Amino acid sequence: MVRGPAAACTAGARYILPFINKDAVYANFMAQSLVIRFFTDFLAVGWMAMISMIWYSQIDQKENERRKAEAEQLARDAELYNLRQQLQPHFLFNSLNSINALIGFKPEEARKMIHQLSDFLRGTLKKDDQLQVTLNEELQHLNLYRRLKKFVLGIALKPR
Repeated sequence: MVRGPAAACTAGARYILPFINKDAVYANFMAQSLVIRFFTDFLAVGWMAMISMIWYSQIDQKENERRKAEAEQLARDAELYNLRQQLQPHFLFNSLNSINALIGFKPEEARKMIHQLSDFLRGTLKKDDQLQVTLNEELQHLNLYRRLKKFVLGIALKPR
């Protein structure tokens, strides 16, 4: 692979340059330095080939790392999405059943819980659209979830 360009450079210097310069001293120098020039050219072309291989292998490695990071991020997002899809229907079903139980004897509290549930679901949809949420928004959302969960557990644990 490297020998071809090195041989071409050496042959070019050996056979083309004497046509340009017809001096006997130059021709003698060219004849005696043929082996040295060949190995010098061989090393120069070899170094360039090696540097090129290292350069492109590093580019490939960076591209593979980027693809791997993207795949890991997609896997995490899919796992989180799957978890949300599994948890939300159960939470929603339990919340609605608890609110339904309140409608008869505490309609004002049931209405308040419906508003809190709608705020929670709206916040959940908003979080799906955004990649980053502020800490304050996250804390408000978690506090709303905590109140709803406490409400649902309170209704479920009350003796009837």
